[in-house]
Amino acid sequence: QPAFWGRPGAPGALSAVHAYAQPVQGVIPDIVIPPTQAHTATVIFLHGLGDTGNGWKDAMEAIGQVMPHVKFILPSAQQQPVTLNQGFPMPSWFDILSLEAFDNDPHTGLDDTVDRVYQLIQREVDEFGIPADRIVLGGFSQGGAVSLYGGFRSDFKLGGILALSTWLPRGESFAQEVSDAPKGTPFLMCHGDADMVVQYRYGKASFKALQSLGLSGEFKTIPGLVHSLDMNELRIIAQWLRERLPDEASRDEAEL
Repeated sequence: QPAFWGRPGAPGALSAVHAYAQPVQGVIPDIVIPPTQAHTATVIFLHGLGDTGNGWKDAMEAIGQVMPHVKFILPSAQQQPVTLNQGFPMPSWFDILSLEAFDNDPHTGLDDTVDRVYQLIQREVDEFGIPADRIVLGGFSQGGAVSLYGGFRSDFKLGGILALSTWLPRGESFAQEVSDAPKGTPFLMCHGDADMVVQYRYGKASFKALQSLGLSGEFKTIPGLVHSLDMNELRIIAQWLRERLPDEASRDEAEL
């Protein structure tokens, strides 16, 4: 049975993530949580290894209750063999060799996933008229790695980048690949200090590497949190998203 490292569990619960992935067949459609007011912003959020977009649906719906103008898009990775998991196929954004040697991992398949994310962003801009600076790209664990790598290498000036319990892939080459457009993009990294899957020190080192490139972000330590999500972190995420993607209608009314 393949183990997986990507599901947050119910918000508020310090749930173990060393569960067992259920077999996933075929291509899973993106989960879309529509806005309940006029659509003026979008959050694209990528799950972790072995999970699907459905694993984050409850958490994003909870945030959506205080951000009714936001559409949430939760894509699902396709199944592929994962070296870390003894070659078992599972939903994965790219191959992972080890959780102890990120610097030497080529992250095979990462570029294809990043291209898919760019297509999602471009669709929001072209078909729904959402400016790039009203779009936040985020993810948990493996999905967070995609968000950091893709977000800062893109030609989009995004509204923000959100990275939970994760690391910066291809750190050495990344420094030469950062685009000019997203250099001022705010980002938030959160990491539990009890995380033994993607260890806290990797998240902290990744944040320092991003800072060294002149990128402006915040790092929030979540006390006692394992490789998961709790209500403390959910509140931090919701507040940060509300600052990045304020309700334009409410803001306009306040200015009248």
